[in-house]
Amino acid sequence: MSEIYKERVYGNFKPSAKQKLKAKKAKKKDKRTGMSEEHCTNIRMLKCINCGWPQSEIHHLKCTGERGAGMRSTDKWGVPLCHDCHINGVEKVGSRKEINWFQTRGIDCLSLATALWSNRHDFELMKSVWTAHWDGKEKFKGQAND
Repeated sequence: MSEIYKERVYGNFKPSAKQKLKAKKAKKKDKRTGMSEEHCTNIRMLKCINCGWPQSEIHHLKCTGERGAGMRSTDKWGVPLCHDCHINGVEKVGSRKEINWFQTRGIDCLSLATALWSNRHDFELMKSVWTAHWDGKEKFKGQAND
């Protein structure tokens, strides 16, 4: 009679409740990187980058690659848009054509968002970043009409 030898394994290899909680906190911490309520407030105080309307909302860019299903990008990818440009403009065209929507209007949305985020602690610098992008947009319009 031959039996198949099977080594016995003792112990529970599932993570403990403490380990699960630690992993959950680490995941939550990673998700919060790039989030700032102060930054969002400052962006809302800027004019719309498309039309110059004085009241704006924060549009979280979808073209950053950090989104998942049902998730939005972090606040560091926010740009100021008025309600009309936000809802009836870029949100209407969808995520695949988002960059094209900005480019046809002469706006480099990724560099704008990056520059705003890097100056998030100084509202005056954020305004100067907005002005520089607005001026570049106006030059683009002038070239497009020639």
